[in-house]
Amino acid sequence: MKKKITRFFAWLFLALFLLFFLFNSSVNVTSEDKKYLLAFLKEWKIELAKDQIHQSLENEIAYISKLQDSVLNTVCHNMVPFDSAGNVRCYFNGRKGLCFDRAFLLEKFCQLAGFRIRHLYVYYNGRGQMPTKGDFFSVGLSSHAMFEVETKEGWMAVGTNSNWIGLSDKGK
Repeated sequence: MKKKITRFFAWLFLALFLLFFLFNSSVNVTSEDKKYLLAFLKEWKIELAKDQIHQSLENEIAYISKLQDSVLNTVCHNMVPFDSAGNVRCYFNGRKGLCFDRAFLLEKFCQLAGFRIRHLYVYYNGRGQMPTKGDFFSVGLSSHAMFEVETKEGWMAVGTNSNWIGLSDKGK
């Protein structure tokens, strides 16, 4: 009996998880997104020259770092309505968002520049430890949204609440 209950909750968790992603906002760049992304770039005096950006790893990192610094300086850490997640117009007009919102915004900038991206969630419990299986069914599990961008040298993590990137001292 216990095995059946465990299996039922595992399937329920999987179904809810998939349902969340079906109704989650898209990371695709729409024509309206592009309009506001270009307005941000103009405001920040950042040029969108894809051939120059992808010329070298150093150029890619410089571009990503400029975007990251600009988003962090422009989009203050404040809640936006959940149904506005991924809406670039909302970020442009409101100038606020949490890590989830900044991740979406940065991802869209990177996609506009021709990068491939992967959205990430980092989960942790309130005890400063990595969560165990049981933590996913308890109160107090926290998460942080960030993303990875594919550079000439491979996938690189990008922070959304501070200006750090997953780059070693030796540039790897």
